[in-house]
This record gives sequence, C-alpha cells and structure tokens, in this order.
Amino acid sequence: MSRPTVLIADDHTLVAEGLQRIVEREFQCLGIVSHGAAVLRTAEHLSPDLVLLDLSLPDISGLEVARRLRRDLSQIKIFIISMMNTPDDVRHALAAGASGYLSKECAGTQLLFGIREIMRGGTYVSVASFPGIRAEPPGVLRPSYAESQPITPRQRDVLELVVRGLPAKTIAHELSISPKTVEFHKTTMLRTLALRNTAELIRFAVENKLIDLSTADDQQTRVAFSAGANAA
Repeated sequence: MSRPTVLIADDHTLVAEGLQRIVEREFQCLGIVSHGAAVLRTAEHLSPDLVLLDLSLPDISGLEVARRLRRDLSQIKIFIISMMNTPDDVRHALAAGASGYLSKECAGTQLLFGIREIMRGGTYVSVASFPGIRAEPPGVLRPSYAESQPITPRQRDVLELVVRGLPAKTIAHELSISPKTVEFHKTTMLRTLALRNTAELIRFAVENKLIDLSTADDQQTRVAFSAGANAA
C-alpha cells in the first residue's frame, strides 16, 4: 500500500530539510518548494495528498496559497507550519482552508500526529502551541452563534471530549451517560449547526471562539472546547 504523499513549502532550507526528515519517517515526501507560485505549480503537477505550508513565503502569502489550493485543488489537504501562533493566525488559516496548524516550536512527533489526523479527515491544532487561545467570557457569544446556532450545555460537554479524541464509551463513562446518548448528541449538534463531520465541527468552534485550552494537559490533544457560555 502506497504511503500518503507530502509536499513541503518553506523558504528556509534548514527548516525544510528538517521537516523532510521527519515526514519521511511515515510518508512520501515529493519535494521542497520555497515560493508560493512554486507551491501552486507543483501541487497541480504532482497532486500531493497534503501540503505542509509555511505562512511566510517570499512572493505569495501562505494564506493566499491555501485559499487558491482550496479553490482549485480541493482534494489536497493543507497543514500550516509557522512561527506565528496567535489565535487570529489559527482562525485565519482554518478559514482559508487549512485542516491543521502547528507551531515550528513543536516536536516532530506532533507533526506526524497532526498529519495522520488530517489524512483521516480530521482537524489538528496543537494545544501546546497556542496557550493564548481562550473562549469568550462566560455568558458571551457572538450574536450570529447565540441567536441562530444554539447547542445545549450537555452537548458542549460531549463536544469537548469528542475533540480530545476520546471514544464514545470513554465519553459516556466520563459523563455518566450511555454511548448511544453520546452519539445522539454528536448527531444532533451536526444537524443543528448544519455541519457534516467532526472536522467541520472543530472549525466552527474555532471560528466562533469557543476554544479554551487552559485545562488541556496532553500535548497531542487536538483542540479542547470550552463550555463557558450559557446555552441560548
């Protein structure tokens, strides 16, 4: 069985070669490019499964490259690797079409974990990389969310554990409910929010600032969601 293919886009040679060595432990690296235009040309020609993309490229920004890849080559997954790690950087990258975001300060194991998660159709944002991301103050939600997309406190509890990667049985044990009830809450949230899968649920929560990483202690936790807002 062939390994998933990865194209690396970074204009710092030492960084790019380091990323390549890590990637090649589990995946096939198709090469390294250092400019945004080269990313687009090479991606169209080689059609990698995933592009490992730096935000700071000399000619076209990583965000713009992500937007064009999502528009023209939507089958290619995008994993942002950057030194910039503010909450807005993460939100903008996910909104541009990225499926993951990782700080260059993170360990290689997190890079591989993130690629595996994205290739499974998930979304990966390193908890350890973004300690500044927090939810809105208790009781505060953006109007568009609070007025039109309500979820219950129990659904929020389930959501937080789902995005930590816990299986239904473990979530059920933690919340003293049945696994069937866990699945019911997940299905209800997707239907209520008009979303298709867990990856879209994560992205929705990121864009609506429902993230609270203050209680997360596992470096490989993908994203933890806060229940710190009252249900509508």
